[in-house]
Amino acid sequence: MLVAQAQPPREYARRLRAFVTRVLADADAAGLTVDDVIAGLGDPRRQAQPREH
Repeated sequence: MLVAQAQPPREYARRLRAFVTRVLADADAAGLTVDDVIAGLGDPRRQAQPREH
């Protein structure tokens, strides 16, 4: 198990924004929406349902 080291609040916020930006950019490149990503982060026991276009 990885344990995150304590970071100053500004550094944490900056790293979190950068991570979210990368995730959303990758999702967009894959043709996914923010809603798709959020649904995929939901209950892992449920299978994600593809959205209708």
